[in-house]
Amino acid sequence: MARNGVTYNDIAQAAQAIQAQGHSPTVDRVREHLGTGSKSTIAPLLKRWRSEQQQQPELPTDLLDSVRNLHQQLQRLADERIAQIQDDFEQLSEAQQQQISDALAEIQDLEKKEQSQRERLEQQQRTIESLEQQLQQLRVSSSKTAEQRDQAHLQIAELKQQAGDQKQENKDLREHFEHYQQRSMEERQQQREQAQSELQTLRLQLQQQQQHSSQLTHENGQLRQRVEDLLEHQQQAEAAWQQQRTDLGSQLASAQSALQLSEQQHQQRWQQAQSQIQIAEQQCGDATKSQEQTLSQLHSARSELQAITQEKQHWLQQNAVLEGRCQQLQTLLERKWEAPSD
Repeated sequence: MARNGVTYNDIAQAAQAIQAQGHSPTVDRVREHLGTGSKSTIAPLLKRWRSEQQQQPELPTDLLDSVRNLHQQLQRLADERIAQIQDDFEQLSEAQQQQISDALAEIQDLEKKEQSQRERLEQQQRTIESLEQQLQQLRVSSSKTAEQRDQAHLQIAELKQQAGDQKQENKDLREHFEHYQQRSMEERQQQREQAQSELQTLRLQLQQQQQHSSQLTHENGQLRQRVEDLLEHQQQAEAAWQQQRTDLGSQLASAQSALQLSEQQHQQRWQQAQSQIQIAEQQCGDATKSQEQTLSQLHSARSELQAITQEKQHWLQQNAVLEGRCQQLQTLLERKWEAPSD
């Protein structure tokens, strides 16, 4: 949390206390009285206090004390409000940075798992090519058998079903990411509107303070400048967060493109395998022992495909965990924006 500095109100009170003791307020005496603050900070504020003391008209002491107390209260409230808003922005920026770093780490881990899955698919393709060579060698001694053909058709249908399930899972994942991006944009727009409403409220308070006492015009002008600086700081923080969210969206889009490419390659390989198995079915014969070995290897390839499918489901679960963390980030942002208005 940010440390509050020395304010004009602190300098004015210290100078009045020193003056009441019969001493002339100096930078060193004010600093010693406060026990904090640098000379470069105290000097201009003390000079401002002296200037205001010289410009004060000859009015009743009670009236001057009342105006002075009112001014100090308004100045203290404004300083506390500005300090609170600055602290909220700093905490919000730190939380956003940590959440985005965690999300990027999750995405990198998912990309590594996707690369492992592609390698497993390539290994499966090499296994299928080896089986095709063995079926080609059995072409002369093979003959058609209805039972083996039915089994091959059944395996092809199962593989097609698995490929279709993977395509549907990839489609659902893309739709989910698109929905999340749209929802994030809407929530961010609501947060900007809430920030603008709060700043408008601060401006209205400043105008009411100006109407209440013309002697506070100069101080209110400085407070209004601080609010505008705070607005600029908010816009800069918002732009930085928007850039980080854009980078995250780009990485997610890259992951989706890689998934789509993997899906297309997988579909082409299945089509090639189906075509080659159909050719092999026409050339199968009575070589029972060799064909049983070939079927055993086909069953092994099927088991390998099931293992890859399980890894794919695990990958989707990891994506769901990432989505949950992103939702926690949005909830945290919403609570941070609602806290000052409460």
